[in-house]
Amino acid sequence: MPKRFMFDSNVADALLADEALRVAVHSLMAAGVVGAAKTLVQDEEHAATPNPERRAALADIFSGLEVVAPSVFVLDRPNIDCARFGGPDEHAIYDRVWAGKSTDAEDGIIAATAHSTCDVLVTEDRKLATRVADVSRTLAWPVEVWNVNRFRTFVADEMNRTQLSAALGGNKD
Repeated sequence: MPKRFMFDSNVADALLADEALRVAVHSLMAAGVVGAAKTLVQDEEHAATPNPERRAALADIFSGLEVVAPSVFVLDRPNIDCARFGGPDEHAIYDRVWAGKSTDAEDGIIAATAHSTCDVLVTEDRKLATRVADVSRTLAWPVEVWNVNRFRTFVADEMNRTQLSAALGGNKD
């Protein structure tokens, strides 16, 4: 089963800046080596970008990702109609990330959803990464948290591994 990633909204900047990474990620996704998902939260955050060219570029970066329902039901937040109630692990992550600050609610939704739908949350937000990693240590099924550099290394390794396997005529698994 391919490793699945959830990208925090801020990861789009790194993908915009690095065409080789973007192409490699899409190649790995097309080959079924990795999977990637998003909630509508990321789309809404990108849609709020004032510059129309940048807004379109951000939307394009995330356009090929699978859309998954948020794993927590949060009153007074977008997409309440499609959110799931989630279990105790998802709520533990949301509560730790949210920490009573309405500005962190979207990050909490993304992190909780990453826990229930993906293997790795990729973010450049150190506060979010620390909070998710801290609470994940207490869970039976933790979500890994990577920064973009670690993700970039993984992508390069997978590109090398799959290209080597294809060159040798072997199985890509």
